[in-house]
Amino acid sequence: MYIDAMWEYIHFTGYLKDPGKRVKIFMDDHVVMFDSIDDAETRIPTLKNMMGVWGLKVNDRKSGIMIDPKYMAAKGLVMPQTVAGVPVVRDYKYLGTPISYDW
Repeated sequence: MYIDAMWEYIHFTGYLKDPGKRVKIFMDDHVVMFDSIDDAETRIPTLKNMMGVWGLKVNDRKSGIMIDPKYMAAKGLVMPQTVAGVPVVRDYKYLGTPISYDW
């Protein structure tokens, strides 16, 4: 992951030893995959807590979870509106590319 390589560079070069230097890290446009809705319900809060340790925050309003409607229908499940506070969406734009289950 890119952020790992960047952090290693910052750490091993001693960049932060100079008290006048600061680093601001943004993590956006990431994809996290889950095995199930239950898995997402468990892991999203963990992810949010881990990011909080680094001073980062997941913006639920800018995030979206895509769940295959055919899978939900085949299992006889009702599509949730949110999962762990993140809205469930049919369409999403990832790195400027639209993604949709209607394709």
